[in-house]
Amino acid sequence: MALVEAGERLLLSGAVQAGQGGWTGALDVDLDRIDADRLLKLWPVSVVPKTRDWFAANVGQATLTDVKAALRLTPGTRRAYPGYEFAEAEVRFVRTLPPVLDARGHATLEGKTYTVQLDSGHVVPPEGGRIEAAGSVFQVIDITQRPATAKITLVTSSPLTATLSLLDQEPFSFFSKAGQPVNLGEGRAELNTTLYMPLAGKVTLPDVSFVVTGRIVDFSSPALVPGRILRAPEIAVAVDTEGLSLSGAGMLDTLPVDLTYVQGFGPEQNGRARVNGTVMLSDAALRDLGIALPDGAVRGEGPAAIDIALIKGVPPQLTLTSNLVGLALRLDALGWSKGAKARASLDLEARLTREPVVDRMVLSAPGLTVEGEITTAEGSGLAEARFSRVVAGDWLDAPVTLTGTGRGGRAGCGCHRRPDRSARHAKGPGRCGWGRRPDPAGAGRTCDLSRDHADGDAGQLHHARRDGGHFHRRGQRQGRDARRGSAHRRRQRVPHHLGQCGHDHGCRRDL
Repeated sequence: MALVEAGERLLLSGAVQAGQGGWTGALDVDLDRIDADRLLKLWPVSVVPKTRDWFAANVGQATLTDVKAALRLTPGTRRAYPGYEFAEAEVRFVRTLPPVLDARGHATLEGKTYTVQLDSGHVVPPEGGRIEAAGSVFQVIDITQRPATAKITLVTSSPLTATLSLLDQEPFSFFSKAGQPVNLGEGRAELNTTLYMPLAGKVTLPDVSFVVTGRIVDFSSPALVPGRILRAPEIAVAVDTEGLSLSGAGMLDTLPVDLTYVQGFGPEQNGRARVNGTVMLSDAALRDLGIALPDGAVRGEGPAAIDIALIKGVPPQLTLTSNLVGLALRLDALGWSKGAKARASLDLEARLTREPVVDRMVLSAPGLTVEGEITTAEGSGLAEARFSRVVAGDWLDAPVTLTGTGRGGRAGCGCHRRPDRSARHAKGPGRCGWGRRPDPAGAGRTCDLSRDHADGDAGQLHHARRDGGHFHRRGQRQGRDARRGSAHRRRQRVPHHLGQCGHDHGCRRDL
């Protein structure tokens, strides 16, 4: 049988008969084209009623083509197999989320599973622009369940902010609950999302499970680490009900990094996030972190582990550790150096403000131990480095303060030596005796070192050299654990910056 009305052509074929046990038969319906609202008028309420209800609630305007329905009757059973193509449709997969616009695809009911496949279509969330959703699939796994469970597979491509804005809608609201904005950065997000949720009137987050995987291309963010710009050619994305993770290699300002950003979604994570991973240390990287050493003091590069705690309203808190392998270090002011293959230990805690502040730094290396804190001046130069203890070879164990004059300036060094038992060897008033006890009357004074020698309890001291973590005196290698007795009985080489000084409590020089 064929029916034609207003350009719509309906073909109906089949046979139905009554038997002793009930009705049996097969009925096939083919409809070339029909609007969604008219289809509902022709769709019997008793035929797959749950599918009809979902269609009525979630499919807005649409043009359906190649509509087919197969109805099979046997005594006591009735099975329907509808299917159709759709175009120019408005389809809402989740009641609280924006609908898919200009959707095109097809839908089928096979057994108990109803499936809608998108060939094209897009979603427009509150922020960020358009999300392309071609390839996405909506399934009602078992239409006979009460309530039925939906499996939604979203294949999306969009600006990053648009994707995060979609994840911030009910029932999720992940970023709002975590006290974070959805505009974390720029980039193209290409994601696959698998979502399970009940088709019920009210759905809460505990009712939902989902996993998001994918990548962000050409990522750039000034927000992940406040005050710093993170750039990466590609970022791996992982999201579930516990939190968001972004991982990739790129640049944090001038620092080469391989980082993972973790944002938890629990209420205890409100306003908090973490960044951890590795950074490649170099002269430029250390300067960026507030450790500005003299030109030529750092060569090469080596990895360091970092962890950055991000708390809303507080500067990012950095923790860094490294064995400094790959970095060749040289401090002429102390007559000390370390080869690139030599191992050492650097532990650093800093606040990543506009001018970084190193709250704690501990450097342990062969022949040198340094503990202290550093502040930087505007323009990233040194403001002050206050070291509570500097141990260099067997000739120096003292607090040291370096005072800088900003980028490109010269730094003054205040060296307040520790008194020891060798005060009797002091050369007389007005000399910097290395073991001499400080003169209280001279407290607070500094002296300008202008010569390449210093007179002290170890005799006249000249240019020191060091090799492989050990200091040298005239032709004799001296380790940190060498006997101090002989060092005090003979003339010893020390760094060339130590000059004639008028006070035993401290010295000052330009670095």
